[in-house]
Amino acid sequence: MRYLRPIPRLSDSDQARFWSHVDRRASDDCWEWTAAVGKKDGYGLIRVQGTQVLAHRVAYLLGYGQHPKDQLVLHRCDNRRCCNPRHLFLGTYADNNADRAIKGRSGHRVNAKLNRRAARTIRTSNDSDYILALRFGVHPSVIHLVRRNLIWRDRSYDPAERKRHREACQHGRAARLTPIQVRDIRNSPDKTTAALARRYGVSWSAVKSIRHHRTWRNV
Repeated sequence: MRYLRPIPRLSDSDQARFWSHVDRRASDDCWEWTAAVGKKDGYGLIRVQGTQVLAHRVAYLLGYGQHPKDQLVLHRCDNRRCCNPRHLFLGTYADNNADRAIKGRSGHRVNAKLNRRAARTIRTSNDSDYILALRFGVHPSVIHLVRRNLIWRDRSYDPAERKRHREACQHGRAARLTPIQVRDIRNSPDKTTAALARRYGVSWSAVKSIRHHRTWRNV
């Protein structure tokens, strides 16, 4: 994949050729790539040692002395031609999706699948980000952003209150366990925390607390 393609070793002439195609301006301005760009995505392209790589990945390498390896190089400025190292940072595909959602560039996908009613459901649900993502057909990072009130914002919503509500619900479910169920949790070393949590309808943290005798100490 071109977005993660390794960058060959750059000679002095390669570096000079690279910077000759960058319109370097003030330190905080975008430094636009002036040579070839991809027809589909608009990212700058340069051929090094017979390999075509993305210009902004080369800019990150030259600017920070660190090879991006298997990580994406993302733009703070949202300018795909920009090669100013100050505007670049490393991230994963999830980081990229979250960044796009915050900036509204993936809004057509999010808006097509979510609405304010769905956002309220997401914020009041105790299901995991992954389960809700499958339910609404979006990436888990989008669910995370909704719960943090960064997209589909609700002025009356308090993320801290949701956390307190979730913890109270988890504590309540754990309190409804029977001594037999508690002993089964402690005496099932071959079963994972996740499996036991699903079996008894409690959180992972509740299972861990029982196994470490932080709760239900009298059993």
